[in-house]
Amino acid sequence: MNQTVVESRLIKKEFMMECISLQFASSVSDISALRFSKFVKTAGIALRLIKELATEKYEFVYFTLSPVGFAFYRDLLFVSIMKLFGVKILYHLHGKGIRKAAGSSLVKKQLYKFTFRNTFVIVLADSLGSDIDAVYSGTPFVVNNGIASTNISQQINIKDKSDVVDILYLSNLVRSKGILVFLDSLCILRERNVAFRANIVGNDGSINREELNKLIKEFTLEDTVYVPGPKYGVDKYNVLNTSDIFCLPTLNDAFPLVLLEAMQCGKPVVSTFEGAVPDIVDNGKTGLLVHQQNPEELADALQTLISDEKLRRKMGEEGRKKFKSLYTVERFEENMCNVFSCITDRREISKDC
Repeated sequence: MNQTVVESRLIKKEFMMECISLQFASSVSDISALRFSKFVKTAGIALRLIKELATEKYEFVYFTLSPVGFAFYRDLLFVSIMKLFGVKILYHLHGKGIRKAAGSSLVKKQLYKFTFRNTFVIVLADSLGSDIDAVYSGTPFVVNNGIASTNISQQINIKDKSDVVDILYLSNLVRSKGILVFLDSLCILRERNVAFRANIVGNDGSINREELNKLIKEFTLEDTVYVPGPKYGVDKYNVLNTSDIFCLPTLNDAFPLVLLEAMQCGKPVVSTFEGAVPDIVDNGKTGLLVHQQNPEELADALQTLISDEKLRRKMGEEGRKKFKSLYTVERFEENMCNVFSCITDRREISKDC
């Protein structure tokens, strides 16, 4: 979403920006790795930040703060520099976990309070505001993420009634996305003699495709579960359009963009009560939500949709309507522009923003 802000014509029309790239990882597996090159880059960014704030006058700094882990302490260096120069700070939180981290020790809580004192904050959904309640005394802005609309996503998948229902898991092969829970639920469906096909589409993460295919074989699901690898662009939307149900039983997420992609394609979503997912998916209207780590409940939800084509279509249509109303990139840019205007026009947060 940071790239969207930087490239937005609407925002560029209203604001002049100077951008400092904060890309420290080259891949998903590299995100948590400690490398000397990252420390060198951190030092370089810190020096660039000092130079910019010392030589230019900025109305505010827009900063995507890492909420937890080593990345938070790295970002604390940048925050300290901003506070030293007295510039207004607007954080955009794309993750969560602050409440848990701040509650684990008094020292961490004080560091978070220092970080959030006299700042502005954007959260991705109403429900995520509670993650910073203990360390932030202000009222955060709420800006939902948005994605670009595509003509490919407007295709309607019309299948013969005799066709087997296709379930799609589309995410990196990471345990925290619920991939193993998904497999367990498919085993339960098989035991119930429920007919289905499932595609697991995504790049290697904490599990690779070889390990996943081995598990699928152990579960005797190899005739119904397929792992074609990652898909991007047109190929990704093609696999979305040829599916009937989208499933992401995530265990740890803030605002999964892939749910917006599924809704844009008119697919009913099965997911969990995690992060902003209940804000995105209206349980019983645009999809079905289940509790985490509960393959039995997940299997029940999938079976409900597998057995009811009309319900699938109705939920998919409602999801597409909600996407068009709230989650387009145009709506996101408008909301971000409004927040920036609020920051520059007044110090107090206005409800109109």
